[in-house]
Amino acid sequence: MEQVSSNTREMSPTHGVVSYRALFGVRHFPQLAGGMATETPEPLLAAAWESLRYVVRHRTLRGIAITVFISNVPYGILIVALPILALQSFHWGADAVGGLWTVAGGATITSGIVVGR
Repeated sequence: MEQVSSNTREMSPTHGVVSYRALFGVRHFPQLAGGMATETPEPLLAAAWESLRYVVRHRTLRGIAITVFISNVPYGILIVALPILALQSFHWGADAVGGLWTVAGGATITSGIVVGR
């Protein structure tokens, strides 16, 4: 029986440490944090409320938050409406819905290349 060679690389312990640091941040490695404060974190809801108050009080951040919200609402509607429109109104199949998302993704890439110059 012929043995098939594999081109995959095995993970060493170093890869695991690097991956862990990338996923969970330096805060789990105090010796690498370089004097990072080790305070106890405030409760999640209190931190969220304070962050919301901070955004509301600053004019620029408030404008960005409103702009992002306004630009995300139509896209959220599109995510729901496009498959329903294609499946129910036009009686297309799931492959057509996938094709429409492919066209939308291609248009996004194209516009990013054109505008990103």
